[in-house]
Amino acid sequence: YPKDSKIKINVSKENEDYAKFLFINKSNYIEEKKLHTLFDKFTRLDDDLTRTTGGTGLGLYITRALVKIMKGNIWIEYKNNEFQIFFTLPTKVGQDSFAPLQTLTT
Repeated sequence: YPKDSKIKINVSKENEDYAKFLFINKSNYIEEKKLHTLFDKFTRLDDDLTRTTGGTGLGLYITRALVKIMKGNIWIEYKNNEFQIFFTLPTKVGQDSFAPLQTLTT
């Protein structure tokens, strides 16, 4: 990612029951096949042995698990040199607001 890039955050009302969150960051080109694996454990954009960025590749995996627990949806898009992460979360909290943990195994 470019060093001077800034992360943009947008929150909007998806519908009566869900809020939509959007995180945007400038990025170098991301191949379509790589884009669909970014929620997998230990997957990183920079898999080079001589990589210059830190991280374990668990951030999006953990984020997806948390969003699913809260009965939301999460997805990634890449367009116009921007890496975009979208997720929706319910706006109403009740007894059945969270998914059972056993449904999150991958």
